[in-house]
Amino acid sequence: MFVILGVRRVKLEHADEYIRHMEEMTRLSLAEPECIRYDLMRDNDDPTLFILYEVFTDEAAARAHQNAPHHHKWRDIARDWYIEPHRVGRWEATIIDF
Repeated sequence: MFVILGVRRVKLEHADEYIRHMEEMTRLSLAEPECIRYDLMRDNDDPTLFILYEVFTDEAAARAHQNAPHHHKWRDIARDWYIEPHRVGRWEATIIDF
């Protein structure tokens, strides 16, 4: 599995709109055959801070997602909503069975 963890700070005046658009982005992303999870989290203490947790079958699936038309459209819509550049981490994930 391949995991992307994105950290975003969104201007407060765009936070609700960001969530609405992310609901659509989540639906479209989860329809991708190799997208396993796509979760958006909002910090309880800082309403401008969001974390996006994405899980794909492999890195190629994650790259395909980043090249999907809905991903490009989303980037264009939200480009000016951010307070600062986002941070993204990419990891290979190992499942450990107990």
